[in-house]
Amino acid sequence: MKKLILVVVVLVLVAVGALFVLFDPAVKRLVEEQGTSALGVETTLSTVAVHPIAGEVTLGGLEVQNPPGFPSKDLLQVESGRLQVEVRSLLSDQVHAQLLELGGIQMAIERNLQGTNYGTVLDHLEQETGAGGGAGGSKGAKKKAGSAKSGSQKEFVIDRVVIRGAKVHLSVGVAGATPVKTTIDLPDIQLENVGSADQGKTIAQLLEIVLKELLRAAATNGGDVIPADLLQDLESQVKGLGSLGESAVGQAEQAVGEAAGKLEGSLKKKLGGVLGGKQEAKPKSGGN
Repeated sequence: MKKLILVVVVLVLVAVGALFVLFDPAVKRLVEEQGTSALGVETTLSTVAVHPIAGEVTLGGLEVQNPPGFPSKDLLQVESGRLQVEVRSLLSDQVHAQLLELGGIQMAIERNLQGTNYGTVLDHLEQETGAGGGAGGSKGAKKKAGSAKSGSQKEFVIDRVVIRGAKVHLSVGVAGATPVKTTIDLPDIQLENVGSADQGKTIAQLLEIVLKELLRAAATNGGDVIPADLLQDLESQVKGLGSLGESAVGQAEQAVGEAAGKLEGSLKKKLGGVLGGKQEAKPKSGGN
């Protein structure tokens, strides 16, 4: 009897293990198909591994290619990712994760005479999810995001998202001049309650959130080196693409607006000081 129970347990473990082995390529395919479809540029993922005992899914080598016409190969590179999950939920339509941690991120913000690389990708995303609908969780957006070849509409509810060690490489082209290039080191980015039980996030929507949070952080921390018109463009892109939730777009709009306002206020202060000095000289000369 004990031997029989042991054999049954072993068979169950083998079956579950085989199921999770099959899950690895399914996740890889899902990320690549939904990302490519939603963003309009090739999205690839090198590795996925499910660790059911540890309750983790590890990711490696996520790359989102740059649109044609821009110098860098990729718009976004994510070296590593770690998802702490409720293992049972991996087999359901909605995955619940306590933590999504992304590290080793490189993002290119580039502008040429035709526009910006991030603008091209976000414009395509808006077309895919519907004008004004954004990717915040509308039914149309979810249906579109899940219409890849795999046919899956798996959603994610994540308690906390942490983005560590991100760098933004800025290249701003100016007509008739060498592009201005610089690198902006970003602080850690943390989000809470991404998705909910009745409105989970698709993989495409998670990619959008990550992109926008990186743009927000770049605007906040690079206000001294990013041209004012580019800051304004960042703000307009965020406002024009619907809602991702208060934790994402709400903070993005506020931070980008503050950065642009800070730069504008600095210019006004300097200009006002010069004009004010001239105006104060007139009453003194008239009083003598």
